[in-house]
Amino acid sequence: MHARISKLVKRLMESDLDALVTSHLPNVRYLTGFSGSAGIVYISRDFVTFLTDGRYDSQSRRQLKNAGNSDISVFVGNSSEQMNEISRLSAGRERVAIESRNAVWAFALELQELIGPSVQLIPSTDLIEQIRRIKDAEEIEALTSAAHIADEALTATLGLLSSQPTERSFAQLLEAEMARLGSERPSFDTIVGAGPNSALPHAQPTERTIAKGDVVVIDFGATYRGYHSDMTRTFVVGQPTLRQSEIHESVIHAQRKAIESIVAGRRAEEVDAAARNYLADLNLANKFIHSVGHGVGLEIHETPILGSGNRLTLMMGEVVTAEPGLYLEGEFGIRIEDMIHVGSEPGCITQFGYDWIV
Repeated sequence: MHARISKLVKRLMESDLDALVTSHLPNVRYLTGFSGSAGIVYISRDFVTFLTDGRYDSQSRRQLKNAGNSDISVFVGNSSEQMNEISRLSAGRERVAIESRNAVWAFALELQELIGPSVQLIPSTDLIEQIRRIKDAEEIEALTSAAHIADEALTATLGLLSSQPTERSFAQLLEAEMARLGSERPSFDTIVGAGPNSALPHAQPTERTIAKGDVVVIDFGATYRGYHSDMTRTFVVGQPTLRQSEIHESVIHAQRKAIESIVAGRRAEEVDAAARNYLADLNLANKFIHSVGHGVGLEIHETPILGSGNRLTLMMGEVVTAEPGLYLEGEFGIRIEDMIHVGSEPGCITQFGYDWIV
C-alpha cells in the first residue's frame, strides 16, 4: 500500500497542497486496508495518520499491519478528540485539502474554526479516485475472484428459472449462493426483472412469478475483499419470439462494438458511441437510455463513466463495464454486461456465457 500513498503524496505536491483529509470509506480502505465503518486518514507530505473511535482500536491496528501499513500512526478517540487531533496535525500548514465530494460541510466548518484562518482549507475532487482508476495486481485478483463467485452462483441457480419462482425469491436464491461461495455481500441490490419489468433498467424484484415466455434481466454482483463484480445477463424462459431474438442479438453485437473500443488511449465517449452508433444504424438507439458503462472497484460505480460527452481517456490497468441495453416499454428489455480490464487489447474478467434460452 505504500505505493498508493506515495502516488497520493506526489499529487499533493503537484497541487501545492500540504495535506489531505479523507473520510470516504472506500478511499480510507484503499490507502490503509481498514474496512470498518468509521475512519479518517490525514495524509501529509511526510506522514500519515489514521483516526478512528474506540470500537475499531484493535481491528484498525490489525488491518493496517496486515496491509503493510504498520508505520501509519493510529489515533483513537471520539469525534471531538479526532477533530482536535486533525487541527493539531494541521498546525503550521498553509493549504489542507478536504474531499469536497464526500465530506460533510459541517465537518469543514468545524475544522476551520479549530485551526484558525492561518490554514486554508481547500476543497478537492477526485485526488484519490484518479489514482484508484488504475488497478494493481492485488486489486485485479480481488475483482477476478468476485466475478468468479458471481459466475458460479448464476451457473448454480439459473436452472431454477424454469420452475417459475418469483423475481424476489430468485434474487434471494442468487444472493444466498454468492454468500455460500464466499461473497462478503451483494455488490448492490440484485436486479431481477421479468416480462414487462425487464424493460425497467433498475427494476426492483417483486412478487411477480417468472412465467414461460418471459424475458428475464438479471443484474448482480459479488464482493470479495471489498471489491465488487458487476454482470448482467438476459434469459428467456422457453422459446423466444423472433422479436426477442432480434433484440437480444442486437445487444450482443452492440456490446462487442463497445468492448472492441475499450483500449488504453480511447476516450470514454468513444466507447459509448461505438455501441450507440451500431444501434442507431438499426433504428434502435432511442431504446438505449443509459451510458454504456462505468469504472468498478472498491465502489460499484467509479470513474470513468463511459458516456456521451465524457472526453476522459481510458488508462492501462482500469476495469470498466460494457453494458448496452434496449428497453421496449411495456414489452421487455435486454441488457448484457461484462467487466473489462483495459489494456492494449480488452480483457474480459466476467466469464459467464451468452446462451440465453432456459
